[in-house]
Amino acid sequence: MTTVTFVALILPGMDEAWRRFIQEMRDLHGNEYHESRRRAGITEEAIWLVESASAAWIIVHLEAMDPSAALKELTSSELPFDQWYRDQFRALHGLDLSRLFVVEPHQPIFKWHVVES
Repeated sequence: MTTVTFVALILPGMDEAWRRFIQEMRDLHGNEYHESRRRAGITEEAIWLVESASAAWIIVHLEAMDPSAALKELTSSELPFDQWYRDQFRALHGLDLSRLFVVEPHQPIFKWHVVES
């Protein structure tokens, strides 16, 4: 499995709309969301909300066998849920998901770990 992590700014004044989007996705569109991710080959997705006094961001972490193919599926699907998701993402973040790209292989520029003595 390969992972992709990206950060997206929540547009100013859209914090509450973003929370409603996540709740609607989970509560009203749960089955469609699950099917969308299965069809794209995504095996794990996690979203963190990071808030400061001046802005809010999300950190999105995806795991898939082929993240490029997964993002292509998510951005090209004509199914109603996928179109709704893209429209919401664009309205809340000002980003077009089809413009995201995946650089492979991922190469960390800094890594640290405890060395046992």
